[in-house]
Amino acid sequence: MSQPSLALLNEQKRSWKLLAENLRSLQAAQTRTYEFETSLVAGASASREAHAAVRFVIRTQFNPSRLSSVSAKVDPASLGNRPCFLCADNRPDEQLELACGDEFVLLCNPYPIFPEHFTIVHREHRPQHISDSFAAMLRLSQQLGRRYQVFYNGPRCGASAPDHMHFQAGDRGHMPIDAEYDRVKRPLFQCNGASVFVDAGYLRRFISIESEDADSVRACFAATYDAMKRLAGDEDEPMMNLIVAHERGTFRAVVFPRTRHRPSFYFADDQSRLLLSPGTVDLGGLVITPRRQDFDRLTAAHLVEMFQQVTVPPHAFAQLCDALKERLASV
Repeated sequence: MSQPSLALLNEQKRSWKLLAENLRSLQAAQTRTYEFETSLVAGASASREAHAAVRFVIRTQFNPSRLSSVSAKVDPASLGNRPCFLCADNRPDEQLELACGDEFVLLCNPYPIFPEHFTIVHREHRPQHISDSFAAMLRLSQQLGRRYQVFYNGPRCGASAPDHMHFQAGDRGHMPIDAEYDRVKRPLFQCNGASVFVDAGYLRRFISIESEDADSVRACFAATYDAMKRLAGDEDEPMMNLIVAHERGTFRAVVFPRTRHRPSFYFADDQSRLLLSPGTVDLGGLVITPRRQDFDRLTAAHLVEMFQQVTVPPHAFAQLCDALKERLASV
């Protein structure tokens, strides 16, 4: 399916002026790189073994076209007062679709972060909810192949249309985690043909699942979802971002547990305001800044503070990992 997706993108570049212009702007987009090191000791949730520090980076991208997404109002009242831009009747006439089975269609994203950036939209207007659609996410990653990865923004974790179920997909190699993942993961548990890992001081704590068997990945993800939900004590979907890829016969699902949608400086009413609203791409190490003043003022300390505020703190993450191991032991 990667070839039909690429063919659709090439056709849309010719026929859709907005997309073509934003892709040209993306080619000239400024980026800035910040260097960090992992913790010298793996987290309490991992093996407790000492490990040499590993360098990793976070990049910022100045991308004005993403302003509407970063600043989207996602409260129920605001959602109810605007037409859903993912529903077929409300999409631009120029936006073509490619069928992805019976449930989803693939669209070119007119406000791209990557050179090949797609939105994968459910045919029905239904809320963003991953537990009902994780199997479809695995299937889509397999269909799209190693050129792309599929990602999910939870309804309170960066989705600008939390009222309409959708994923996004992009060509690999643009998020720093693509190159760094194997260096920063640490084993947590083995379960029915699946390997479960956690990060070692990666600033954005994650739990990842790897297996050649989709059913094993689904079972481990269901256990992770259940552990997160129980610890959060929340009736809603547990806050998370998610990246799924399929390469050389192996599925990989990386889950970033969250505690907040946006950092405190997003809401500041003075010069200290930074318009940052992290979603999956940001958790993957590519932080999107739609305003020039934010791109210019942002520091490594801001990035650390942002991720400390929106991701699960160390003690809670350790509790989550312990609960997950206990849950997986009974699977």
